[in-house]
Amino acid sequence: MKGVEISFKSHPSSYNKTHKIQYMDLKKESNQASTVSIMVPNLNFEQITYYQPEIINDDPTMEKEIFKIEKFNTKSSGPMELRRISDIEVKSYKPLKKMKFRRKKKYSSIVSKVEAILNRGKHSLSSRDPSEESVVVEYDKPTETIIGINDLPESILQKIFFWLTFKEQITLLPRVCKFWYYIIRDPIFWTSLEFSGDKVPSTVIIDLLKRYPSLERLHLISVPNVIDILQELSRCNHDIKELKVRNCNVGSFDFGRMILHIVSCCTKLEVLDIKNMPFQSERFYLELGRLTNLKCLNLSGNKFLRSQDVITLSINCRTLEDLRLLNTYTESSFGNSLKDNEMVFIASHLQPTLSTLKIDMHQLRNISYQCSLLQHLVLENCLLLSSDTFRLFPALTKLKKLKITRGINLKAEDFSFVFSSDSMQNIEHLDLNGCWNIGEVGLRAITYKLLNLKSLSLKNCKSIQKNDVSYLSKCSKLTFLNLAHTNVDSDNLELLPQYVKNLKEIVIGCDVPLKSILHLQKCLPDLIVVISYSEYHKNEKIFSD
Repeated sequence: MKGVEISFKSHPSSYNKTHKIQYMDLKKESNQASTVSIMVPNLNFEQITYYQPEIINDDPTMEKEIFKIEKFNTKSSGPMELRRISDIEVKSYKPLKKMKFRRKKKYSSIVSKVEAILNRGKHSLSSRDPSEESVVVEYDKPTETIIGINDLPESILQKIFFWLTFKEQITLLPRVCKFWYYIIRDPIFWTSLEFSGDKVPSTVIIDLLKRYPSLERLHLISVPNVIDILQELSRCNHDIKELKVRNCNVGSFDFGRMILHIVSCCTKLEVLDIKNMPFQSERFYLELGRLTNLKCLNLSGNKFLRSQDVITLSINCRTLEDLRLLNTYTESSFGNSLKDNEMVFIASHLQPTLSTLKIDMHQLRNISYQCSLLQHLVLENCLLLSSDTFRLFPALTKLKKLKITRGINLKAEDFSFVFSSDSMQNIEHLDLNGCWNIGEVGLRAITYKLLNLKSLSLKNCKSIQKNDVSYLSKCSKLTFLNLAHTNVDSDNLELLPQYVKNLKEIVIGCDVPLKSILHLQKCLPDLIVVISYSEYHKNEKIFSD
């Protein structure tokens, strides 16, 4: 568009109020003036600039418009004066021929991405959340009457920004220009908050909870004063759907009382993750019945958890899809640990919906396999898991992820029997950490039958010998491999690139020489090598040149 183009910037405190303003479009071809309506902030202007002056005439019609131009020469590069037709004077500015936002290299990628979405021609933009009512906005490819992206209505820009990732929304968009900064501060974009450590004061977190009542997702990891934060959450954010509170230093009694209050107030919760947050509250497991939409519950690391509590929640949580009960065993809770008959009762109640189960098997010799929908099964500390029970695994036909740790009573023939079954061919991720007796027979059954395998962990499998890596040639899709603390020597380790050509990450023991590591990275340039220093704890270091 040719002519005088004026943009308006308001004071931040009054940004949310908008008015329709008209400005002149002085055509170079004719002296006929036309008006175009645009949305700009309210009239409490802080700054006024103009762009690309083409032709200025002493047109009396300018007096009838909102602004008039005084003492301006198109050949001059000096400042021009703009005066609103009222007693309020506006500051003088030099002519600007740039875009209305900063096109620095740092932000050019995000601007280009937004322009690409805009320039697709006729396009439909809808809400990303399928649960919300669909709002469709259609627009045509910009014509000459549109100066730039910022001339679009704010509602259209919001729909465009929804197509960007969350990281781009919060880190890049606010830095492009002030207009985008205030758009992205709209509560509709702030549905998720994550905080870790004490870098952000609890008072700031509380203010954010007040500012964004439509918050749906909140993560608090090792955050101080978590009780005050949860108190504010229960008061202002009743639409919260996902709450994760982990490793926060708070008394068990205070947290138990607060988490009970959260369950009573935030009844739309779908995910409740309170890992490593020990608490005592019998009523909590009864009140879980209020959460009719609850799908994921993580109570791992709660040393006060009793078998009666798990039975109560299995009766009340009939929509549960993901249950995690890891690291709940302590010597003091020996008498309160789950028994086999209790686990059968729990599994029978959760069977219709449960797809993910992570449980500590310290006192369990048997486990019910009535949960035919299981896709992800984690059994840790399987010291008492018997061969007869393990051979029931083929009944889980939908299983894709399986982890069994410390299965010391399982024999190589048991692994061969289970993984030779056709019903186990869907497994993509397999972790057999500490299953000492898997041997050559078991590994051969795994690699020959599990053709979809993408990750395999054989850490601490002492029966894996140095020549057994040749069986991995059958796993063409394998990208992750853990051979730490096995008997595979460095010479056979160097042969891995011949067998597993798509390998992206490997974990090895600290006894592997540097020469072998460099050889692996030379043959597989994209390979990440992680060195494990402990057989029983996660003490690892990523190797770099």
